[in-house]
Amino acid sequence: MSASTLAAALAAFDASIAAGFYANAVFIAERISTALPPNLPHGRLLLAHALLLHRDALRTRTILAGLIVATGDVSQNSSSLCLVHKQIRMARFLLARACIDLGKFNEAEDSLSKLFSMAHNTAPSGTNSVSGDSDTCSCSGQETEILNRALEKYHPDDSSVNYLMGIIYRKTSTTALAQSFLEAALSINPFLWIACEALCDMGVKIVPGQFFTDSSVTLYLTDIATTSNHREGKPHDGETSNLKEVESITVATTKRSRQPQSALIRQPVKRESKRTKLSLGLSQQVSEFGNELVPVPNQKDSVVQIDIIKTISIMARAYSSFKSFNCSETIEILNLLDLSEQETGWTAILIAQSYFEMAEYEKAEEWFLKARTLEPHCVLGMDLFSSTLWHLRKEYTLSHLAHELVEFHRMTPQAWCAIGNCFSLKKEHDVALKCFTRALQIDGDCSYAYTLCGHECISMEDNEKALQYFRMALRCNKRHYNAWFGMGYVYLSQEKYDLAEFHFKRALEINNSNPVLILYMGVTYEKKNEHSKALSLYRRAIHIRPDIPLYPFRLASLLQAQTDYQSALTVLQPLVSDRGAFGAGGTESSVHFLMGKCLNGIGDTHGAIRAFTSAQDYATGRVASAIKEEIEKMVSEEDEEVRF
Repeated sequence: MSASTLAAALAAFDASIAAGFYANAVFIAERISTALPPNLPHGRLLLAHALLLHRDALRTRTILAGLIVATGDVSQNSSSLCLVHKQIRMARFLLARACIDLGKFNEAEDSLSKLFSMAHNTAPSGTNSVSGDSDTCSCSGQETEILNRALEKYHPDDSSVNYLMGIIYRKTSTTALAQSFLEAALSINPFLWIACEALCDMGVKIVPGQFFTDSSVTLYLTDIATTSNHREGKPHDGETSNLKEVESITVATTKRSRQPQSALIRQPVKRESKRTKLSLGLSQQVSEFGNELVPVPNQKDSVVQIDIIKTISIMARAYSSFKSFNCSETIEILNLLDLSEQETGWTAILIAQSYFEMAEYEKAEEWFLKARTLEPHCVLGMDLFSSTLWHLRKEYTLSHLAHELVEFHRMTPQAWCAIGNCFSLKKEHDVALKCFTRALQIDGDCSYAYTLCGHECISMEDNEKALQYFRMALRCNKRHYNAWFGMGYVYLSQEKYDLAEFHFKRALEINNSNPVLILYMGVTYEKKNEHSKALSLYRRAIHIRPDIPLYPFRLASLLQAQTDYQSALTVLQPLVSDRGAFGAGGTESSVHFLMGKCLNGIGDTHGAIRAFTSAQDYATGRVASAIKEEIEKMVSEEDEEVRF
């Protein structure tokens, strides 16, 4: 193959990748691979990269596993295959990604962990297996140089390797190591938002000043400039000998002292004075990429009107606060964003989710609708939107949402969760369960779909199966408090109060601001006759959501059971007041009935009869019969006192 033909094929490969034509990229990479000598791995690496993008993880794994095995042990000479260190790094990285897609996390960990062990080993003198950034194998020439340059742009950087290792450890529930690697990735690249999200999802409190600063951006730019110069083969002063050493992916012990010792970073090198001036505060900022000087304009002349790293810092604070379930704080932080950022779907959805977690479903609906207006085809958070409409009993709106999601996003779990909620609202629980199961077939790690399956099983009085679904949800996400609550609810209904208390406590440890969790924890203590704890929790729920009549009603019921009638009446009075904050709650017969019992308890017979009569006006069925019996009993006792 001529050099010009090879260069054209590689250019077509790059264009296919950039355009998203992954099937075409696979085809071109196959032709390049078969045209190259067997001892050149470049074609197979390009093919593996294209196959991974084409979602063919199994074939990717097969190609890379064979490629790595063919190299033998990296610490020994391998003359049969010219695979230098960066190519080994790329092969193992792609293999790890393929294994993750296939759910083979132990194999993925084994593939990447060898990169870290390689960082502490130096190739023996005279070997060529991991020797330097440039190929020293027998296969050289213009074609090899073209291949090396083509492959360079797809090599994973240190932040990507650390991030992937963190994800692997998170999947295998090795939380401490996962946190270390994810923090290392974010330290290297402050724009690696997915690492920030993963840390927050694990419950790690993000300190924005640790990662999202001007100095971190400066250091990241400097690393990019250094890497670019390495690719150009142009050493800095005093660096010539470094080109014959193993690529520096060593332990972070210098500038990035906040990283874990297991993290990969580039070894710091001496830089020319002009390169040390890479500072965002300088008006004439210059960074060198090869021979090209890229000036950074003055801030007053820049078309960028918003400080991007500052925006990311605020978003990180907000997302970290949300994942810690400090939802009111999350909303306050998001208000610090510029107006243009506040009018984005991401911000609107996060605010909507915050209101949902606080059980403020009307406000959640408002913000979900705004998010749908801003980004009509965004599916993020739509499962929670459908649950919001389920709680509000808005059948028409929920049906419309489900129809739109199925029409445009049929192969997403959010669409099937919405359909399931539609059937659940219609009390067709068996059909709803099938829909939620379909969501799990699309995404087996969707913990919320498992939880919805559990609640449908509760509605069908299949508690054992419900517990199985809740356990599966926790297997996907140990911080999924909804599943802890679901298990507690099952045990509470089975009168296993100790187990209910344990699971409600776990839910509250994760989300201590949800009034529903607090209420059910109080109900559990009430059932265990620990009334002081129950009263405290009921008052706490009222403090969080004073607009929900159920919470003061539960408090008043417990006070009445303890014969503290006056305190109970104080709590109930706003519920029956036409002008009170709970005017709508005055129509509930149970409130009037409880009011009557309290008035009877303090000796106000006439007031009690009026309350019971009001309760009868709204009551039906067994409730009406119970009220009638209470009135007759009270009248009978009054007659006996008169006769006495």
